[in-house]
Amino acid sequence: MPIAALDWEAASDMQRLWMERARRRSVLSKDDLAAGARIMGLSLTGQGRF
Repeated sequence: MPIAALDWEAASDMQRLWMERARRRSVLSKDDLAAGARIMGLSLTGQGRF
């Protein structure tokens, strides 16, 4: 399986995690957003290395 596909799955899992957190806290922390941007950026370029 290509790395990009694996990254996309991981990013989806992370998005679910953040949405779950957002529901509980009703706001994401700056750390959550920074991590999300980093993971999504890496995933979209297909160069994710966690």
